[in-house]
Amino acid sequence: MTRVVLALLIALLSFSAHSQVSQDSLAQAFSKANGSATERIQYVEFVLANQRQANSTQLFFAARNAIESGRIEDAGFLFYAAQLRAKLDFFRYPSANA
Repeated sequence: MTRVVLALLIALLSFSAHSQVSQDSLAQAFSKANGSATERIQYVEFVLANQRQANSTQLFFAARNAIESGRIEDAGFLFYAAQLRAKLDFFRYPSANA
């Protein structure tokens, strides 16, 4: 039941009007994912604000940074969002060899 609710939440967030951020901005932010404690918290905030454009790896790193900084609810959300994004991308972009 929880996974269904999270899946619906992700779907709703995907279609809501969020600010568009470039992949370059996400990549630049990702470069600070392993930085100082302050940079890691800023990374979590950035990914939460731009979760629509973040890929599963960026979401997983943000989840890790959130759990390390004691932000349990954000960590849980980001972790499940990363898993769902990875599964959706797997089905959306199947292997050319399959």
